[in-house]
Amino acid sequence: MSQIRLIFLHGEKLRSSAGKVCIEVKGEKVELDYPSQFKAELERIKLDDSRLSNVWGKEIYRITLKTEVKKATGSYKFVIQQMK
Repeated sequence: MSQIRLIFLHGEKLRSSAGKVCIEVKGEKVELDYPSQFKAELERIKLDDSRLSNVWGKEIYRITLKTEVKKATGSYKFVIQQMK
């Protein structure tokens, strides 16, 4: 299985639907649009080290995009845009 791993260092709210992940931090929202052949896995990582949690908050999130389709060539389009 091929995978692309994106790591977001902070987020208060994350939600996922087919081809989209919405991220909200302090009232600001962005949306990650990705090709529909990928499936998103969202993982919450608790930060127990105060040196990190004082900067990033109590948790960070990892977004992993996986696909069963393997291509030898080609490209994928990923778009991150601010939402209102």
